[in-house]
Amino acid sequence: MWPAAAGSSSLPPARWCEPQELLASVVGFCHLPASQLRSDGDVEALCKLVGRFAQALQDRSAFEPHVWPGLSPGDARSLQLAAAALTSRSGTAVTWFPEYGCALLALGPPGGAGLELDDVVLERGGVCTGPQHPGHLVREALAHLHLWLLRRQLALLQPATATPIFQTAVSQMLQSAAEQAAALADDGYNMAAFEAACRDARTRLVALVGERALSAARTLELPTYGSAGFQGTLAPPVGALPTHAAPRAEENGVAAARWRASRNLGALPLLRTGAAFADVLQQLEDPQWAQPGADDDIAAQLALRSVERELFRRAAQGFDASSNRLDQLEVEALEAVVDAYRAAVQRFLRTPAAAAVMRVELRSRELLVVWVAYCLTHAAAAREHPLLLRYGCLENYADLRHLVLSDAKAVNAALSVAAYLQAHSRAGCEVFSLRDGGAASRGLAQQFAAACPRLTAILAAEQSDAEARVAGHWREVRRKQRLAAELREELRGLKAEGADLAASLRLRESELSSAQYTYSHYGYTLDRMDAVSRAQAKVNTARSRVSANSAEQSRVTAELTQAERAPQAVIQPLPEGPDLARQWLFFLHMPSAFRRLSRASFLAQQMLLPRPISGALAKAIGASFATGLVDHYNRCRGDDIYHGKLRQRADGADGEVMLMSHQLVPHVKTVGPHHVDDCRSSRDGVWYPDGLVACMAWGGSGAAADAGQGFPPTFDPFTAVEARIVELYFTERLPAASSALQWAMDQHRTAADTPATRGNVALATQGGLQGRTRQGQDKTGLGLAGLCVCA
Repeated sequence: MWPAAAGSSSLPPARWCEPQELLASVVGFCHLPASQLRSDGDVEALCKLVGRFAQALQDRSAFEPHVWPGLSPGDARSLQLAAAALTSRSGTAVTWFPEYGCALLALGPPGGAGLELDDVVLERGGVCTGPQHPGHLVREALAHLHLWLLRRQLALLQPATATPIFQTAVSQMLQSAAEQAAALADDGYNMAAFEAACRDARTRLVALVGERALSAARTLELPTYGSAGFQGTLAPPVGALPTHAAPRAEENGVAAARWRASRNLGALPLLRTGAAFADVLQQLEDPQWAQPGADDDIAAQLALRSVERELFRRAAQGFDASSNRLDQLEVEALEAVVDAYRAAVQRFLRTPAAAAVMRVELRSRELLVVWVAYCLTHAAAAREHPLLLRYGCLENYADLRHLVLSDAKAVNAALSVAAYLQAHSRAGCEVFSLRDGGAASRGLAQQFAAACPRLTAILAAEQSDAEARVAGHWREVRRKQRLAAELREELRGLKAEGADLAASLRLRESELSSAQYTYSHYGYTLDRMDAVSRAQAKVNTARSRVSANSAEQSRVTAELTQAERAPQAVIQPLPEGPDLARQWLFFLHMPSAFRRLSRASFLAQQMLLPRPISGALAKAIGASFATGLVDHYNRCRGDDIYHGKLRQRADGADGEVMLMSHQLVPHVKTVGPHHVDDCRSSRDGVWYPDGLVACMAWGGSGAAADAGQGFPPTFDPFTAVEARIVELYFTERLPAASSALQWAMDQHRTAADTPATRGNVALATQGGLQGRTRQGQDKTGLGLAGLCVCA
């Protein structure tokens, strides 16, 4: 029964059941701008509206249908107490902060040790129901509040007063009530009576619209045939056009409409649901879709929400679903999509519109997109290489508790990611992680390389090349040893000959001295002069022979010195041990599936680091290395001194996850004996890098989003960071004027970490992450305070 409005014989102008601005703040009418009620008076009006609703719950008169059939006395009493607290003017129960749309509720008397904690007990299934979970009562109360306003507004309408504005407003009120009831019905609540009331309201609205249309049509009826009016004369219409109205300057005026139109995106193609990642990437790179410039906040938000919608939808379906069985081309496109998405986040943060959103939610959604991509990449790699399933994926799914998400789709995606990580975790076997020093990754590398035909062939070729280098070096050692022996024998002969020549020189010099003495004491004669000349010629000849012998000895000595010097040592590119060599080859010639998975793993962990990186954090996570093992491998295998015809010609390559070592490769001059005769085996003068400890190193993803964030050149994203730092990074910072409320924003991990002044409703629902399955996501998404703080 719908009560008739008073005075139906002479209808007054249509009126609202509550002030129009107040109704718009509850429903959101399309004929009015968005509600901006943020004053204390506006809050008081809303509280009084709730009070009138609570009072109406007690009214069971015959003139007004009961607002909420089936409401239990206990729940009615709870709502009465809540309404009384809201409308209390004592100022001790509720303190409102209209600028933020929130209130501080005191659960205990002021002056005590702190706020009292309600005891909330989780049932075995992990879902709070009945009095243990007051959230359902609040949701039902809001739905019935909308229905109560709808029925009151319909009661005030008559066909003559149901103008299009009122018809549209009532339709929106009906839609709002129905949507809230539908959400409750999806969660398993019985909303049959509510549905009947909505159906009755729709029937009433349709009837009003029909009666109004019929009344308007009757004013335009033609005279009946044969009547006097039918025989009358036609007259042209009379009247005057309204005066020209100047455009309104307020926000609903023409100028404002033109400004809004200039900022519209225009006709743009939308990303279809279920699109391949190659199509998503093409859409992101379309200049028409991602408009450049400083004012492209709408385009940036379209790109962000489109990518999030697709990835969150895939996550909610489950990573083992047939639609999520990605091939390597799709995984490559997914990697590019994530990089483009993160770049779009950075572009949006530089627009003025970013000041109107919660940055912690943007960070949370960005992190969740990266983690969904990691799970998809891991699932694709596991299908291509089943050996991966013997090892675990990233084990830190509990870190997802930092996420701040405001919609059920994102929450469901986070739950699905957590469930996947938990299902595929293996204690102590976390691959592509540095939490265990990379031990699990090295184990995977060794097993995979041992079973991979391609890497086995590369290892055999490398071993053959290494043996050829050793053989070539040993041949050179033997050649130089033989040469040194020959030169020593030659040098001994030259020295003996040199001694004879020196004795002969001394004899000739003695003969020259005797001839000169005779010449000088006995006077000049031709014979004496000839004797001196002959003796001088013999001395010159002897000296020439001695000089030539000495030069020959110097030459042979120099050649002997060079021959006795050990040949250049061999620095082998790979370890000699086959197991260690297999580990190196896995990283040097890593299959593309593992290459992308390693990048996704390190990037997912990096997303938990607060950005931009502070100086203290950069020092804590920074890592330095002495040797790049890929450079060492490529340089040493290209050395053709002893072996020029390589069997294995493919160079190694680094991905974003690099292979490095903290140790230095020794200089070639410091390896092996220095004298050739000290080389007694083919192993002398040959060095293998078995002593170099190979480590995974990370210098960032290389994406544009990482630029300018303060990351060190190489760093360890798995470094244990103080939990408080990460918690604050995912906690919205209030303005300085409201800093006194910042304590209420903090989300701690456990009850022990939570101050005594903090309520425990969120903590009571925390921890359900480990026990919830993907099938129960829809029913637990709104209560997942331990994982997500719903804004």
